[in-house]
Amino acid sequence: HKNVLHILMSLSEGVALYYDYQERLFFATQSFQEFVGLEKESYTFKEVYEMIVDEDREIYNEQSATVNSISPTRIKIRLNINNVCFNAIEDALFLTKEGEEYISIIHITSRCDEATNNRILSSKESADIISGLSETPITPVVYKVEELLNNSLKDDIDEE
Repeated sequence: HKNVLHILMSLSEGVALYYDYQERLFFATQSFQEFVGLEKESYTFKEVYEMIVDEDREIYNEQSATVNSISPTRIKIRLNINNVCFNAIEDALFLTKEGEEYISIIHITSRCDEATNNRILSSKESADIISGLSETPITPVVYKVEELLNNSLKDDIDEE
């Protein structure tokens, strides 16, 4: 589960932190680690919350109270990471009405000192950030993800 989720998130658009509700941790994609200059791979909710710029915390608390299981809630925040301010967007929702399965993806959109248009970094920008990290072609990774997903779906069907 964790490996498949991490591969899928790493292939997604932009520089992201994502929350794994089974592990109860945020995980940083490689592009996120490279872009913000962090080596750590996983973070508690408290650690991510402490990254939020102090002035944004009250607004974040108000807006995160509206997260529900009907549709994703988009929250604009600023993160202070390694003494650098980043504009970010969090998309969050609960998979169940009980709120036990929280889903969150935080995308960096720009540095605070850059003009922002609240967009998620493009694939090319993300690729530029992580260029040189791996010489391995992406095709085998995509096929492996497809195989893992097919096996997972097959197991779900077999259980039913």
